[in-house]
Amino acid sequence: MILVSQGPIYMGDYNATLGQAASGYLVNMTKIGCANSKLSVTLSRSTKDIKESCSGNKLTIAQIETEKSAEAALDMVEFDKKMLAYALGGTLSAITGSSVTAEVFPTVAVGDTVSLKYTDVSSLVITDSTGTPVTLTLGTNYTLDSAEHGLVSFVSLGALIQPFKAAYTYAAQGNIVGFNKAAVEKGIVYQGTNSQDGKKYKVIIPRISFGMDGEFNWLSTEETTISLKGQMLYVDKYANDTVYGPFMRVSGGLVT
Repeated sequence: MILVSQGPIYMGDYNATLGQAASGYLVNMTKIGCANSKLSVTLSRSTKDIKESCSGNKLTIAQIETEKSAEAALDMVEFDKKMLAYALGGTLSAITGSSVTAEVFPTVAVGDTVSLKYTDVSSLVITDSTGTPVTLTLGTNYTLDSAEHGLVSFVSLGALIQPFKAAYTYAAQGNIVGFNKAAVEKGIVYQGTNSQDGKKYKVIIPRISFGMDGEFNWLSTEETTISLKGQMLYVDKYANDTVYGPFMRVSGGLVT
């Protein structure tokens, strides 16, 4: 066959208790974005040579397989916030919109810019540390460079007493704490179609220990790609299952 294929990819969580054997024990399955450029599997094995002792030449008489492994790799151009959190090895959370009353600034000089703790800010008021606090004037003492980004720059300080303090409101927003997880375990279901002959097939990999592979480019002139790679993990419940096997299943028209 000649294989040139595309198709949707679904991700889920392996759960041997709540999942069902027929569906790879995957629960919470969701479809990821459709702009994917790679879903690959790399197989490898390690061996040990056994040398004979009769000829005097120490020739290889047998080979023992000492280890084998399989990796899965996924490249995504279209992704959601959950996938971004996975790629950054982080945790995604939601921050409820609220207000800040006295966010203390570092000591600043004219020309300095301060990043507020939150983004999407409004009703910003900055005061100094005088006994009776003086309110700084927007456009005279500082500029709000970007309310969406929460960036403030200082243009004139005069006799104002530091540190300055900010009061503002902020909208509900998402937050990713990056690089606080070593890996994210996910299962994959791929519904492929071979464009050469129209045959449809399915690939199920129940357990992959995914981590980011390579760089994530925040500043680019072309689309940014998330690259995930991880070890395919052993599924003991499928150890003796001749349909699934303990690592991966390929079924459908491709192999009919």
